[in-house]
Amino acid sequence: NTGILGMIAMVVTLVVGIKCAIDILRGNHSSAWYGVGVGLMIAVLVAAGLSMTVTTMSGHLVKHDDGYYYLMSAAPWILGAGLVMCRQIVRRKKE
Repeated sequence: NTGILGMIAMVVTLVVGIKCAIDILRGNHSSAWYGVGVGLMIAVLVAAGLSMTVTTMSGHLVKHDDGYYYLMSAAPWILGAGLVMCRQIVRRKKE
């Protein structure tokens, strides 16, 4: 439903997510944040898989001005922020 802009955003998100995952996997394996990062990567994969079949995993209904209702979820934002944070911490501790 978002057209070319949505496709560009999806590609950018995939590239950033893959880069974060690679940096975490190459990071300091003795750090506790390494385990958190691996867990977040698994959570992202599971959430992506479930979102293809289950649209009401978590979220709340939001009503637009024209009366259209849609489901809004903060889960992708929380998981993405966690991945970026773990990447920064694991990367910093490796140096």
